[in-house]
Amino acid sequence: MAEIWKAPRWSPRGYLLYVLALPLIPAAVIALLRGNVAILVAELGAMALLNGGAWLVRRGIKREIDERGRFERRLPLKALGYVATVAGVFVVSHLLVGQTMAFAAIIAALAGAGCLLAYGTDAPAQRLVVAPGSDYTAEEASAMLEEAAKRVDGLERAAGAIRDSEITTRLRRIAELARRILANLAQDPRDLRRARKFLNVYLDSAMRVSESYARTHEQASNAELESRFRNVLVTIEQVFGEQQQKLLENDVLDLDVQIEVLKTQLEREGVT
Repeated sequence: MAEIWKAPRWSPRGYLLYVLALPLIPAAVIALLRGNVAILVAELGAMALLNGGAWLVRRGIKREIDERGRFERRLPLKALGYVATVAGVFVVSHLLVGQTMAFAAIIAALAGAGCLLAYGTDAPAQRLVVAPGSDYTAEEASAMLEEAAKRVDGLERAAGAIRDSEITTRLRRIAELARRILANLAQDPRDLRRARKFLNVYLDSAMRVSESYARTHEQASNAELESRFRNVLVTIEQVFGEQQQKLLENDVLDLDVQIEVLKTQLEREGVT
């Protein structure tokens, strides 16, 4: 079964666009030394446009690789990056090099076309397919999964902020389990009704308790608090695994019981 919210991969694509602004750095220094304010402002503006365009294109590429936000409404990042790049090239060609507006426009258009050919268009957000008569519409199901994915992001941020390798490793395993659950739900949204308590109560509680521990564990060393948090993580990981299995087995009652047990432990341990 494909994992829709898999760990993001890294790609070097898009970094070449940052090279476009590099020649403007020494030119801006020279303009500054000469006190040529108009040229300096134009060069800084062109640098901002070119670097901003490169950043937007990189973000668009990263989003496609990441895939965790594939069901959310989103801005066309690559298209915005192309527009910024075209504007930056036009400023350089017309205001700094001194080409005519028509020639500068042609150069800028070619730059935009090159970006489009090299990096493509923004992939449209995908829609979940729900069966007729389902408890949720496609929009509602997508919103639920995106909100749940943000909570998993919170778990991963907490894992990165905690300097205990054992806790960090366990939290990352928990986050990976959660992403597998979300992938299962995205492939079969009919299970969302049965997983609602897990998504809205338990996953949220796991995120909040982890973020709270990440904020406070270095401010005050507390062996008892650390022990309680470790115990909670053991239970969280166990129930996450059981959640995934119960969804596959369509065992609703036992799953609800497990979630209630875990909720009680979170409150009893007092690590929130």
